[in-house]
Amino acid sequence: MKIISHRAINEKYPENSLPSIQWAFESGYGIEIDIRINKNGNLVVIHDEDCMRLFNDPRKVIKMNDKECKDIGICSFEDVCVSYIKIGKEATLALHIKDINEFLVVEKTISILNKYNLKDNCFIFAVDDQTIPLINKVKEKYPQIKVALHLPENSHLFNEENFEKADVIWIDEESGNWINNKIVDLAKKTNSQVFCMSPEFVPNNIFRKNYKQKWIEFINLGVNAIITDYADELREFVSE
Repeated sequence: MKIISHRAINEKYPENSLPSIQWAFESGYGIEIDIRINKNGNLVVIHDEDCMRLFNDPRKVIKMNDKECKDIGICSFEDVCVSYIKIGKEATLALHIKDINEFLVVEKTISILNKYNLKDNCFIFAVDDQTIPLINKVKEKYPQIKVALHLPENSHLFNEENFEKADVIWIDEESGNWINNKIVDLAKKTNSQVFCMSPEFVPNNIFRKNYKQKWIEFINLGVNAIITDYADELREFVSE
């Protein structure tokens, strides 16, 4: 089972930063990171549309140029790829495209993946109502690129037709009853991998404090990966 570090979060470095991503690679973890486009039309790695939460700066990323992004601590996606080539080994890259309304973001992402020959080591995805449009657009134009289907709790997208479109099922829950054998079995039938979001960072999940209980359930279900804020702790838990 793979361990995926959510935004490469750890106790040493800010989320989605180049040092945190390098830490994840050096530790042998895959990463989930967020891709946005800046004022220069280049791809950068940051979850929020502005810099307020991370840097106490109200500027929006789309209004910031390359230098402004670098100076504040936002790394470029190309920097991530260069680090991957040096130390990433065969780690999984889960790339969350934050806004697919401008398909240029997706195309630039794929162009960089091809430049560094990383398409076999990653998949791209969007969430909620953007997940199917992204899958359809990518599979139509770039069938060799892997994509994930976001499957939140009680999603109407839970069917064989949608699973067959996806290489990965990216799944989260709130009640604790959504991720089960039916989903895992359908994923196996359609040759899709199941990546489960650990409860500690899922809003309103009733297991946020008792996340280890869900780890046990996920492992027993035979999921392919767990995405977590506590990568080191999960590794120790699995090895016990």
